Parts: sequence; C-alpha cells; structure tokens
Amino acid sequence: MRHQYFPPDLVRIQLAWIRTYEDLDRLTPAQSPTALRRQLLTLSRALAVHPYWAIPGRSPVGRVELLRQARARRWAWAA
Repeated sequence: MRHQYFPPDLVRIQLAWIRTYEDLDRLTPAQSPTALRRQLLTLSRALAVHPYWAIPGRSPVGRVELLRQARARRWAWAA
C-alpha cells in the first residue's frame, strides 16, 4: 500500500484516540472508566466527521492506514 498523507490535525486526533484507549485499558477495577469512555466517543466522532474524509475518493481503507501510521509514529516516539 502506498503511503498516504494525512493532515496533522487528523493525525493528532488519531494519536489522542490511541492514548485514550490505552489509558482505558490500564484502569484498575476501582477506577471509573466513564470519563475516558466519553473522551473516546468524542475523539471517535471527531475522526469520523473530519473534513478530510469528505474529499471524493477517500475510503475506509484510508482509515486503516491512518491508524497504522499513527501507531507507528506512537511507537517511534516511545522508543
């Protein structure tokens, strides 16, 4: 698959989504997940309605590539 360009704000939203999902995964049973779940929903909505996806020719495959690139960037920063 060829490397797609994504707007920086879209990548930032995807990275925030990944971090929030990871934070939710790390919660202990004593902690309430409500705030993180709400944040995850807000970020999911922001990803879904981003103007980038309104451009003709954008497809669900692009969403998978965005997630792949964001994860790669996240792991590169963590190293």
